[in-house]
Amino acid sequence: MNSEKKQKLKKGMKKKLILLMMLLTGLMVQGCATTKLNNVEEMVEHPQFPDAAKAAPEWTKAVLKKLANLEYQLEKK
Repeated sequence: MNSEKKQKLKKGMKKKLILLMMLLTGLMVQGCATTKLNNVEEMVEHPQFPDAAKAAPEWTKAVLKKLANLEYQLEKK
């Protein structure tokens, strides 16, 4: 292999290495990002929520509180 081909090969490998490092850095940063859960909001906006709240108001309230607490615990990790 002549020196020109070796230089092109090194340059290409260097570009690939830089891209790989950028990708890995992005994945590491993404893994550290916090997650915002909104399942309580989704449940309240569900079309059957008003009926569930009327049929079992205390149970619905307890479930939403439990769900909110679990989401809080997950988000703060």
